[in-house]
Amino acid sequence: MSTKKKQWITFKVSELEMQALEAYCQQTQRTKTDVLRDLIRGLPTYTNSRSATRGFNLNQPPHPEEDPNF
Repeated sequence: MSTKKKQWITFKVSELEMQALEAYCQQTQRTKTDVLRDLIRGLPTYTNSRSATRGFNLNQPPHPEEDPNF
């Protein structure tokens, strides 16, 4: 675990979003924190050299700037 000070993130989600997150966590046997942390580490602006995710993909659509067919 990192020795840097941890920060808290609190935000509201819809019931459907929470159900989707909880279902994904149950299917993958991972915590919500673990799943959300991996999503953050997968952002193009995350520069930590240890940012490799565990091969998990939510099949998100490409960003318009990255897909010429958008």
